[in-house]
Amino acid sequence: MTLVETLADLTTRTPSGGGFWLGSNYLLVRYCSDIWEWEYRGSSYYDLEDLAEEILRRNGEGSRLVGYFTQSVSDQRREYRA
Repeated sequence: MTLVETLADLTTRTPSGGGFWLGSNYLLVRYCSDIWEWEYRGSSYYDLEDLAEEILRRNGEGSRLVGYFTQSVSDQRREYRA
């Protein structure tokens, strides 16, 4: 599962106005008039790919975060605390 797929999965399981943890990163999710919005470290994102790129950029592509996406789905759900 890629980072974008993981973000999409966690987003669909999070109510509008709620949030989830991705490693040590907290993301706030809002659903506004047919579009999802994510808030991450004070910035708003409207595209999952842009959000995923920013998460990887801020955490470093060689970080432990990247390794999460090679684990099994059941392992990921435990790690994300969603």
